[in-house]
Amino acid sequence: MQAARSVILRQLLINYTNLRSLIIILSVLTSNIAFAQESDKFLYEFIGGNKRSYDNLVSKYSGFDFSEVWNTAENYHVFGIIGDEHRRIKVKLLTVEKGTSGNTQYQVLGKSSVMGNVCDFTGAINIKQIYVFKQNVEQVNESENFPSNLRGIVVADYEFLENTQQNHVGIFSGKVYTKWYLDSLNRIVYDDTDLNISGYTNNAFIGYWNSYEGNDMRICNWGDYRVPLTNSDFDIGTDFFMPSSNYRLKGWDNYIKAWLEDDAKAKTDELHPWWQ
Repeated sequence: MQAARSVILRQLLINYTNLRSLIIILSVLTSNIAFAQESDKFLYEFIGGNKRSYDNLVSKYSGFDFSEVWNTAENYHVFGIIGDEHRRIKVKLLTVEKGTSGNTQYQVLGKSSVMGNVCDFTGAINIKQIYVFKQNVEQVNESENFPSNLRGIVVADYEFLENTQQNHVGIFSGKVYTKWYLDSLNRIVYDDTDLNISGYTNNAFIGYWNSYEGNDMRICNWGDYRVPLTNSDFDIGTDFFMPSSNYRLKGWDNYIKAWLEDDAKAKTDELHPWWQ
């Protein structure tokens, strides 16, 4: 009788474990589907609805250098979150360098900071799509070169590896969406023409941070002027980014003090180049 009871208990435990695993898997799948849907919605809004051409021009115009667009904005305008609790993360791309002519890969050196823990990282940005806005499509098709003042969006994959010799390190990976335009000298330039419009954002990095051990994976998004894909109650700012006081203890206390409560010392801290 005791042996039979033990067999039944073991089987129940196995069933419970399998069910728990299934629930976790379904939860992850559901989360991924929701994330993909939110990403699609974000991209649609980011590029201004249906204003872009659906022709991917990456092969035709890979010779252009996009390296400057990813570190044009002052770092105190770059905001990020890590984890479901939206803990503050600071990210600084120190250098972005294009590979050989025609190459769509860019080598990156940078730093990250979470609650004062600063880490170095290296990695790459790989351009996957280049789109232009519809009003420029005819001009693009009639010429081998982009016309001056052409506006568009570049979509790229990124992977940044933190230094394994430092604390709490892992890998950043995901997609970055960037608005750009071509200037009169035929150079790719960071598109800040809508900077004064409420809600403006650029360089939206959307993805995950995953520990090297593989047992700690967190959402990690950052961008210029706004953070992409956050909880609905996170950013309560209208004219400019402002995290809700609900997230104050998640690393946003100093920012709120500086720009909502007009604290002079907090402002100095916010403007300090933390990566140096």
